[in-house]
Formats: sequence, C-alpha cells, structure tokens
Amino acid sequence: MNKIIFIIIIFLILLSIFYRPFYFNIAENYEFDSFQNLLFEYEIHRYPAKIEIIKENRSIGISTDINVLDFGKIPLIEGIERVRKFINFTSNDYSKVEIKFYGNISRFLKTSKNNFYLKPFENANVEIIFDLKKVKDYGNYSGEVRIFIIKPKIKWLAEKQFY
Repeated sequence: MNKIIFIIIIFLILLSIFYRPFYFNIAENYEFDSFQNLLFEYEIHRYPAKIEIIKENRSIGISTDINVLDFGKIPLIEGIERVRKFINFTSNDYSKVEIKFYGNISRFLKTSKNNFYLKPFENANVEIIFDLKKVKDYGNYSGEVRIFIIKPKIKWLAEKQFY
C-alpha cells in the first residue's frame, strides 16, 4: 500500500514539473499565460504569424506591429530568399527560452537560435526567418509563434541546470 501511494506522489510531482497547457486554437492577437509548480515558473507568449505571398512585383508590404509577427506582402520572385523578423530577449533571472511554430506557416519558419539559456541581465537577439525558397504556391500563410520561458525557482537548481 505504501509503495502505491509513493508511486502516485512521484507521478503527481513529475506531472506538475512537466505539465504544459495545450491550446486548441491559434492566437488571433498576442496572448500571455503563466503558471508555476514546485520548481519552475513558466511564461507562454503567443504571437500570431502571417504572410501573404503575391504574384505581382509591384509592391512589398511590411508591418511594424509589435503584437503580430506579420511578414507582410512578399512577391514570389527570384532574388528574394527569406524575410526576417527579430525578437530581443532580456532576462532578469536564469531562464530557458524555447520557440515553437504552429499552423500552415510553421513549415516555412525557422530561428537563428532556439532552446537557449539566459543568465540574469543577459540579452539575446533571435531571428525568426520565413524561408521563401520552400514556398510553391501564392496565398496567405498563417499560424502562431509560441515562446516558452522557463525560470527555476531555486537558485542552486538554476545554476546547476543552466550552467
């Protein structure tokens, strides 16, 4: 009986450590969520991402909206291989940053840096790159860029885990 209770307690602790919420929808606007367990604090930043691939070479549309990763209107012509957006991370604590992509835009996106660690007051500049070489069809591509930030609550755990 004691073994079963011990196993259940270990299972619940592990579940609380590795739990991440599951979202059924793609964010239409920037969304922020946070939660914590015994060892870690979690932040989830959800950015809508979109691009319109056009036939004409008459205009390029660029968006500067900070709440949406809008790559704009881009013609599918030779010479333009990628479109980039930049995200700057600044941490006031030990943090692990992980970036994931969702939606029909996800197969065209990549990052210059992913699954990386930040020390307190350290900065990191990350490129989110839309690879035009992979695109075969004109149209709209959309989805979500999800950024997970994990912060250990215990200082010695942060130092051991992060460096």
